[in-house]
Amino acid sequence: MAAWLVLKSPLRLQAPLGGYDSGKLAMLMNDELLAISQDQLRRQARLLRHDDFQQGWQEVWAGSLSGNRWVIVFINGLPGTASMSVSLGKDVGVTFSGSYWVRDPVLGATIGSSSSDVVSVTGLGGRSAAIRILHF
Repeated sequence: MAAWLVLKSPLRLQAPLGGYDSGKLAMLMNDELLAISQDQLRRQARLLRHDDFQQGWQEVWAGSLSGNRWVIVFINGLPGTASMSVSLGKDVGVTFSGSYWVRDPVLGATIGSSSSDVVSVTGLGGRSAAIRILHF
């Protein structure tokens, strides 16, 4: 689902909604996630990093959004928990001064503000994704 979100793909479901668990249905009907997918800039995110491991893989995607915002997606394709990070300047190409707000659109919660060049997630569950919205 994270790829659909940042690649600006049309949302098409070809299965009965009853076949989805409540968590997936909540994501499909999350207004904030839908707004990322349908952002007025219509710019697809780009793959910043793909790392292969013996038991799986990890990826980091980033894309610009309207309103001086960016979306960062961390995908852990490994069976266990992981910590992942990305440098805004070196990896994403974003220069900024001061601080920015960090938001988790899945939870619908603001995580806080930061002035760090590094955005990270810790304890990301196996075979799952974390999405962060940065508002500069």
